Amino acid sequence: MRMRTSSVAAAIFSSLDCFFLLRMSRKRKVLTLEERVSVIKKADSGTSCRAIASEIGVGKTQVQTIVKEKEDIMKRWEEGERSNVKYCKPRIAGYCDLDKIMWEWFTRARSKNIPVSGKMIQEKALMYAAELGHSEFIASNGWLARWQARHNVRMSILSGESGDVDKSVVEDWSKRLDSVCAGYKLQDIFNADETGLFYRALPSRSLVSKGDDCKGGKKSKERMTVLLACSAVGEKLTPLVIGHSAKPRCFKGLASTLCLPVTYSSNKKAWMTSDLFQQWLDKLNSKMKTENRSILLFIDNCSAHPDVTLSNIKLVFLPPNTTSKLQPCDAGIIQNVKLLFKKSLVRHVLFHMDEATSASEVAKKVNVLDAIMWSKDSWDNVKQISIQKCFINCGFPDQPVHVPVEDDENEEDEFDEFIAKYGMTKEEYCAMDDTLATTMTIEQNWKENLVSSLCFSEEVLESTDEDEDSSRSTSVITPGVAMHYLNELRDFAKIQNY
Repeated sequence: MRMRTSSVAAAIFSSLDCFFLLRMSRKRKVLTLEERVSVIKKADSGTSCRAIASEIGVGKTQVQTIVKEKEDIMKRWEEGERSNVKYCKPRIAGYCDLDKIMWEWFTRARSKNIPVSGKMIQEKALMYAAELGHSEFIASNGWLARWQARHNVRMSILSGESGDVDKSVVEDWSKRLDSVCAGYKLQDIFNADETGLFYRALPSRSLVSKGDDCKGGKKSKERMTVLLACSAVGEKLTPLVIGHSAKPRCFKGLASTLCLPVTYSSNKKAWMTSDLFQQWLDKLNSKMKTENRSILLFIDNCSAHPDVTLSNIKLVFLPPNTTSKLQPCDAGIIQNVKLLFKKSLVRHVLFHMDEATSASEVAKKVNVLDAIMWSKDSWDNVKQISIQKCFINCGFPDQPVHVPVEDDENEEDEFDEFIAKYGMTKEEYCAMDDTLATTMTIEQNWKENLVSSLCFSEEVLESTDEDEDSSRSTSVITPGVAMHYLNELRDFAKIQNY
């Protein structure tokens, strides 16, 4: 009897030894971010954690942990973190202020297609650390590797000598776009982007060949920044226009800027800043709250776009250096607006040529109010179907809304003829201000500017525009006077058989 008991006990202990040996020999399987998102989707569809664990060959506890961390994992997925690397939780930076300013410096450099190496990042980090008083900071290779991991920066991007788009990043983003947009209707998916505009610029071959970045001089006073936003079905939001002066001379007859057909703001550079963008977001959020809508807003990751949480707007940042392929506004919408704006400018010059000795003399009399009106009119005339096609070309779902395609107005002849005199095509003319800075960028005095960029001050010019023609009348036109002018125009049209 004792021999039988001892043999049973030996068998049990032998089985336990085998079990523990198997447990010890089995290596924990680390899943990629894409695999973890797949686990979450299966769990959401009702599949049990045990069944999922058995299917992919991991422990049930690991699956439960993934489901528990669903919010954090999906956030990383939507923010564009690479899906083919093993997923791990990021470590918190030891020098948070330095980490933040280095990331801002990096994004600005890449937005201008400036080649950035790992050595350059380490040198800049040491300089900024000294400015911030971190005397013990060491920009080691280990720090650089951790900084890259925290911000999903790859060496292929760091060494980029050209501004070409990384195809693998675009393909990876296209795979996850459906899950990012899940739960939102097409009419609630928006894209917003800024563009610079030389509102007095006539065709100039030299301006195109130089790729003017508008770093100063007289040209910089003849520019403005316009923020455009629209939905995947073609809904257009009111443009935000940023000028140099808070009270241009041409606004003299206006009761306030609220009378304008756009939202107007100003600062000394006519640039978008994080404060201005935050104000625009707050107004849009209030509008969506009033309409009982929750929207998804895609924007690029420039430093002027803060990552904030809003009640009715969810921000999604596009991967760096991919906006030409992934952002609808850059896929043709902004170009369409600029083409229509340039047509208005050329039409204005041709109409007033008899009153001046040269085209440049007429263009010099164009003021900010003219530019605002033309910008709004150009935005209104962008066709809904054109916006829809730009969203589709960037990988967004096809539209269920079908808008009939209208024939283009037959007014190209004069415009093309005028442009041809300067040896340019209309595409070149419209692209002449594409490189115009719309946010703070890296300049020669980077040391002072970038350290102080976290508290960038918006010095608003209260003075009038120096270059605007003071002889132009800005008096308030009464309804009676307006009716008189309308009658005169009607009679003129009858005489000319219009």
